[in-house]
Amino acid sequence: MGEIATIDAPRFVRFGSNPAPGQEPGSFFQYELTAVEGGTRLRFVQYAAPGAVWEGRPEGRDDVPWAGGNLGGWHEFWEALAAHLDGVPADSRLPGTRMGELVADWVGKVQIEYGMDPKLGARIRIGLRREERWAELNALYEAIIEETLPAV
Repeated sequence: MGEIATIDAPRFVRFGSNPAPGQEPGSFFQYELTAVEGGTRLRFVQYAAPGAVWEGRPEGRDDVPWAGGNLGGWHEFWEALAAHLDGVPADSRLPGTRMGELVADWVGKVQIEYGMDPKLGARIRIGLRREERWAELNALYEAIIEETLPAV
């Protein structure tokens, strides 16, 4: 939830937040595009105003905006975006896993057995692999947060 706080299309946009009662204003996230040799650089910033509180987090961390799978979600999203911009499937650069093998095998069998459309099969495979990657990254980030930023 929020509003566009600043925009300089197509190079910059900042989304501000509508603070809840008792919260400090000023939290935002923004996207910046700059030309670099050979392409464009995307810089993403998420800023949390001091004293901000994020209620309703499943693990009870209301002191940080990135709890609840947020960091894993952003990380996985940027990986998938890079693959998309390079014109390759979003799961093509993910490390191989046993789950990935099982999903690919299952999709292949369903396509043969029930005539599932190959495009639908690819969407299912990619979606399940991205979910797996998101969960993997969440576990990694949650361990880092717990170690470096204990709950207050």
